[in-house]
Amino acid sequence: GGYRPAPTRSYPSNGGYRSNPTRSVPSNGGYRSNPTRSVPSNGGYRSNPGRSMPNNGGYRTAPGRTAPGRIGGGSARYAPYHPGAGDVAYRSRVVNRGSMSYHYNYYNHGGNHYMQRSHMYGGRQVTRDYYGYGIGRYRYYGYVPYHRYNPWYYGWAYSRWNNPWIYSWGWYNSPWYSCYGSYYYRPYGSYYGPSYWLTDYVLAEILAEEYAIADANAQAELRREEVAINEEIKEQIRAQVEANLRAQQSQSTPVQIGDTLNDLKHVYVVSQDLNATIAGTNQACNLTAGDLFRLTVVPDQEDQVAFTTVITSKKGSCPAGSQLTMSIASLQTFENDFNEKLDNGMERMKTDPNMASQMPAGQPFDAPEQTLP
Repeated sequence: GGYRPAPTRSYPSNGGYRSNPTRSVPSNGGYRSNPTRSVPSNGGYRSNPGRSMPNNGGYRTAPGRTAPGRIGGGSARYAPYHPGAGDVAYRSRVVNRGSMSYHYNYYNHGGNHYMQRSHMYGGRQVTRDYYGYGIGRYRYYGYVPYHRYNPWYYGWAYSRWNNPWIYSWGWYNSPWYSCYGSYYYRPYGSYYGPSYWLTDYVLAEILAEEYAIADANAQAELRREEVAINEEIKEQIRAQVEANLRAQQSQSTPVQIGDTLNDLKHVYVVSQDLNATIAGTNQACNLTAGDLFRLTVVPDQEDQVAFTTVITSKKGSCPAGSQLTMSIASLQTFENDFNEKLDNGMERMKTDPNMASQMPAGQPFDAPEQTLP
């Protein structure tokens, strides 16, 4: 069988980013504990002395700007932003990853900031939306789910089944799995709920994309590495999948990095190649999609750089145990991409005939159409 959880249970490395000169990376390879500092319970950043935290979920509205739009009734919810005839992007950029070109456009509408990313896939244009929000003096862009499902579907997605279930993926004979599956990643042997399936879906998608863009001549070198994704780490990722599903169910905010920066157990999944600086040196190493890391210390609200430790990595990436500095913006990107893959998994899951057999019959998947006012 598979793993059964216990019942109780590349952006710039740091060039251009300001780090705090009074803080150092822990040298004991673990998490630095400061008896005078405590992790806040507000789910966001720790405020500097004399500054109060916003009471709107971490979204800082600058003077003269409006709060995030509300759709539907009750709590604030976000919907994809559709530029109008008079909305012109004030900034654009293109990021190439392998043979794929991603186009980013930035808009200011009604005093709020938005980002759109588009690329061609399978002969059609795919567009994703991101909502601007502030942490300290800096702006970040959080992913907005592109589809709004009926609440029952989210609840079912993080529920548990009474009996384990075996699912056969179609990629067991794929080249990417022949490479990474031999040493780095294995799917669950049995599934105890939809969140287990979604965890494997997200990780598999990220690794398959990485294999597709990696240098073909280097694939043989990717087959050997001692530090794989173990059951404990995968269980933490699955718990994050469930937390993200609950957040999407309420859709009270976009994906905000402040929700994870206070959690030293949180696992970040690299989704784009990154050249990171080894802490305390001028040397750098590369992380590739599918590598995993954690924070080693909770950043301050005004920090733009985070101290991290690699916990698993593939051959050719920064070795596991490496202590690195990387931008907060990079962490936001990884969380955005993870949630986009989760969105894709929810869409795939509802059309998969094997998964559909586990769902309650006769329930509508889609929520009523909603848009920003």
